[in-house]
Amino acid sequence: MNGQLELLRRIVAALDSLPVRGIVTTGPTIGPADVPSSLKPSASVAAIAAAVQRLLDDLSCRRHAQTLGAHLRDDVEHSPLIRELELVAGGSIPRPAFARRSTR
Repeated sequence: MNGQLELLRRIVAALDSLPVRGIVTTGPTIGPADVPSSLKPSASVAAIAAAVQRLLDDLSCRRHAQTLGAHLRDDVEHSPLIRELELVAGGSIPRPAFARRSTR
């Protein structure tokens, strides 16, 4: 993994030290080249926290993040697909046949 796990751990630690909510995703098909970063794999927790803080302090970045957050909340609140998934998960409507477990 070429230090990716350690870098990810430092990123999470850096985010934990800031007044933010962060989402970190990983997967077998996402590589370092797929996610451009100005951080070196050896970046310290302090360097990562400073980079995030610079983004938080940048008014333009903050406005764009707030706009993105509003769009995401709107999508969740008005998505018929999400409502249907919540109904299925809550047992309020029968699951489709392909989603039922076989009892054989």
